[in-house]
Amino acid sequence: MSGGPGRRWDPLVRANRERDVGSIRYRAIGVGTLGGAGSDGYDVSHDGTMVVGAAQLRLEDPESFYEQCGAWVWQHAFIWQNGRIRDIDGYKSIQSVARAVNADGLVVGVVYRAKRGKDAFVFRKETMELMCWDGRSSSASSVNNAGHIVGWRNTLDAAEAGWNGYSRAVVWKDGDAIELETDDLQYPRGVARPHDGISAYATDINDRGQIVGAVGSDAFFWDAGELTFVGLKGYSCAVAINERAQAVGSSWKANGHERAWLWEDGRTKALAGLGGPTGRATDINNHGEIVGVASLPGPSPDDGPVEHGVLWRRGDILDLNDLLVSSQDWVIESANAINDHGHICGTGIRDSSRCAVLLVPGE
Repeated sequence: MSGGPGRRWDPLVRANRERDVGSIRYRAIGVGTLGGAGSDGYDVSHDGTMVVGAAQLRLEDPESFYEQCGAWVWQHAFIWQNGRIRDIDGYKSIQSVARAVNADGLVVGVVYRAKRGKDAFVFRKETMELMCWDGRSSSASSVNNAGHIVGWRNTLDAAEAGWNGYSRAVVWKDGDAIELETDDLQYPRGVARPHDGISAYATDINDRGQIVGAVGSDAFFWDAGELTFVGLKGYSCAVAINERAQAVGSSWKANGHERAWLWEDGRTKALAGLGGPTGRATDINNHGEIVGVASLPGPSPDDGPVEHGVLWRRGDILDLNDLLVSSQDWVIESANAINDHGHICGTGIRDSSRCAVLLVPGE
């Protein structure tokens, strides 16, 4: 993600970004769809010119599609650039999602094909390439500027596993998949190894090769073979890391509510909310600015929490809807990535339509 990989660290950016957050206003740009009902933006490039994510395609007969494919939604990975959204799924799969983009425009994600399961992909030179050919399901989550990709793959091939089997955290380097867990890693007492039937997932990697993710119910930080467990009590997952080795993620309490957190200098700190029961951090840039989702106090009309995209900066939480220029009527529901220039991508609603959105600062 662009808060971790997908951008080059430029000291000049820091000088330009050191200003009072009260003066920041965002212009929302709708990314659009691929003909279907909605889309979601999951990452933004280091210069703010590209957004990647997943968009729905038009279904003429949803019931027939479900009978054939086992899914109600047909969606494909997309790239949005120069004001245009385009489908990059070369396999015409049931579903695919673009998760991350690096500074060279390398895009990674996952495709789902009937009777095949999930496959990690990399999109480069206008071609989508699958990354696992051994029959095991896999998924790619992030890519750094060296082209190193992280994600997971199943311990069994798709025919054996079905929906069973366990996942192992993986980093792909020069086409080779390397599992992070090795026999000489020291796991804390009470934490089961993935070898013992616990799944592991790698979610982000920075340019220093430091990786975050989750082993079972525990968030981890991995650096040169050394594994450190992070996060708050409860089920935790680390989702993003920057070049300063600051990591963010979420933990789930016993009541099912999420709590966003920041890990730095060996300590985990809970992030403030908007007054509602839940908060979820999704990305962090090199300035320590964090984006995510937080719920508002009180129920929505359907008795569920209302969630807004948020920005955490210098310890404060800001509702992104309060930072939009006054002439826009967007409702920003989620913020999924932020780069060092402050560009944010996520999902919003405008005129009752839900689609990926790019927030451009200073306009």
